[in-house]
Amino acid sequence: MRSFIIDPLSPALSIDPVARIDLAAAPSFDRDGNLVLIERQWDQGLLVIHRARAGAGWQRETETTLKGFRSAPVGVAVDPTRGRIAAGMKTAKLFEEGATSSSVSFLSVKYQLEWCSLGFSPSGASLAIGDGGYVAPKQRNVHVCDASTGEKRATIKTDEWHFSHVAMLDDDLVVCRGLAFDWDFDDAERSGEQVIACYDVATKRARWRRAQRTGQCFSVDNARKLTWLTTETAPFAWDAHVAIDADGTIAYEIKYSGGYEPSVSPPVAVGSSLLVLSVTSRDAKHERTLVLDVEAQRVVATLNNATKMEFVERPPAVHADTARFAAVCERNHTLLWELAQR
Repeated sequence: MRSFIIDPLSPALSIDPVARIDLAAAPSFDRDGNLVLIERQWDQGLLVIHRARAGAGWQRETETTLKGFRSAPVGVAVDPTRGRIAAGMKTAKLFEEGATSSSVSFLSVKYQLEWCSLGFSPSGASLAIGDGGYVAPKQRNVHVCDASTGEKRATIKTDEWHFSHVAMLDDDLVVCRGLAFDWDFDDAERSGEQVIACYDVATKRARWRRAQRTGQCFSVDNARKLTWLTTETAPFAWDAHVAIDADGTIAYEIKYSGGYEPSVSPPVAVGSSLLVLSVTSRDAKHERTLVLDVEAQRVVATLNNATKMEFVERPPAVHADTARFAAVCERNHTLLWELAQR
């Protein structure tokens, strides 16, 4: 394990966002680094896909409207290799880039899909599907399908349920966040306990599982097959940002000096060594969003205007080749930074 302490106040370049889009929509990037924003219009039962290009000054150029998404949560994922979109309420369907009708249907879950309970593999060959049903701890399956044909590759019986976030490290490893199987309404400390776990598609067994009593999020670093999250010493007492490898070993542990501690949100990997992460002063009066070179163990930049970034329903997006980072901020707009300018 590589463990080190970072000073969040060390001198660093300040990076302003290169674009602000007055729309709080789930961000993603296509393979060329163009921005894709997926807006859920509840009252109309629509998903609207907005696209913006760097060469056009990041103005929204095209919109694709997908109909038939009324009265229930919707699961959405963007294929990082081809720009395809998987979306659905109980049955995920595959939409080719720019298409308004689906080309492939995937298996149906028992209850419902949540916004982040679909996840493509980095190659775009597989799609992981978790049931977001918040009814009873009976449906504990995560499914993995062929992303082009819809054919089921595996059904993994888990110890979690109500999957609010599913992602893939590669075509054979699934990371999910769900409620603990022994969840109890009446236990004030354990009520709503979350578990983050990594499952092997071939063996259908857990590589590792970690309880997160206060519902932290996670992010995946596909390049190095790491899962980033925040550890805790007690409920609502954050200790460190850590990266867990596919076998459950902690590969990195990052702590902070100067009266700062990690935020509940996980670091997000951008490229081979950069991380975007948030830290908060222990008096909760100051928050900083840092760009950290994890190999050099130093802060290389801070992100300006990165306040109250959303990680749960609409997590940030990265495009490694261009070092672009996009996030919904303050729940009412989306900001885009280009970290290559560092």
